[in-house]
Amino acid sequence: MKYSPAFAALCGLVFQPCVMADIVVPGADGTDGALNITEDTTIDLAASGSYVADEWAVVFAYSSVDIAAGTTLSFTNHPRKAPVVWLVNGDVTINGTVVLSGGDGDYPPTLAEPGPGGFSGGMGQKNGTVLASAGYGSGGGAAVSIAYNYAGGVGGSYGTQGEQFNTTTAASREPYGNASLVPLIGGSGGGGRTGGDNRIGGGAGGGAILIAATGTVTIDGALVADGGNSSSDTGGGSGGGIRIVADTIAGGGTVSAIGGSSRFDGGMGRIRFERVNNSMTSVTNQVIPPPSVIDLLPNDTALVFPPNDAPTAKVLSVGGQVIPDDPAASFGAEPADAKLDESALDAEGETLVVIETENVSDNSEVTLLLQPRIAGVGSPGSYSFPAVRDETYVDPTKDRWTVEVPVSIGYAAMQVRVDRQ
Repeated sequence: MKYSPAFAALCGLVFQPCVMADIVVPGADGTDGALNITEDTTIDLAASGSYVADEWAVVFAYSSVDIAAGTTLSFTNHPRKAPVVWLVNGDVTINGTVVLSGGDGDYPPTLAEPGPGGFSGGMGQKNGTVLASAGYGSGGGAAVSIAYNYAGGVGGSYGTQGEQFNTTTAASREPYGNASLVPLIGGSGGGGRTGGDNRIGGGAGGGAILIAATGTVTIDGALVADGGNSSSDTGGGSGGGIRIVADTIAGGGTVSAIGGSSRFDGGMGRIRFERVNNSMTSVTNQVIPPPSVIDLLPNDTALVFPPNDAPTAKVLSVGGQVIPDDPAASFGAEPADAKLDESALDAEGETLVVIETENVSDNSEVTLLLQPRIAGVGSPGSYSFPAVRDETYVDPTKDRWTVEVPVSIGYAAMQVRVDRQ
């Protein structure tokens, strides 16, 4: 081979050709084979893939993915409602439709089922003692009490704030999460309707999916993680989360994570594109909401899960009972994560909740969200309590926080939220 100065200057090496290598996707070893969808298919996440409790995700390692035109791929939730992760050692082609949307509002005592990685809609009022509840998730929409002279729910929030009745009596929660979608999380549910008998509940939050492929992700069909709809003065669920990491993102199809339609619509979800090359057309019109976009370099390694030093938060104990590392929050489908008796309550009917955070900055605020399945008379259906840092706890990376919360008969969900100031 004759030496060429021009070739050397371009490639940096005289005796090797220029090679644009694909990105690296950790875990994309193809062990689950090729996913080829040629007819309408529902994947049961409780029986397929690998559930990774530490990452709260159902992971699939495909060699390639092909969703044929005219077909629909949907999912049945894992018991932990975990999001979906595709690690693909090759190309992904979506000519059909992939759906992770939240369920529409239902009648009590049923809660609208979220998409994988999302959160349920609030319950509608059944009678004068079983009142509507707020939507679940960090952005769950409030259930507006009849005491406020308005019988309706509020839209769930996520990437944007859900629609609301007014800012003083029924304000929707603030947006949450981050543009990177790391960690991967879906949308929140809308609030259920009160003010009568057998009222409908709020729509559920859209689910969440990460598609990380070493090759090209082509979408000429649809990838949808919308919030669930509802009606009759309830709240729609917020849109979910869609993150695509690939060497090339291409196609002219639809990518959607919009809020559910209702009297008060749910907020938008979040969409993230990370790629070396982009040839996807009509991004503005057919990717809703507009994606956060990051340029990658050849040979870059995809960040699949949060790094080891990422901030974390969890409920350690409730009323002295230790909470499992992988809580179910099942509302009766399996044993409760904590079952309290009167001995766990103080004279005011409150109990102590202990929270642990790791790698969280000192100027952060920690809040415990308490959302009963059935709201009490005159209550808004959900509560937020600021936690207090335990200054006596000494650990270089961890902190303990405590908060006293009221407890009533019945199931309730707890969720920790950390906001950096």
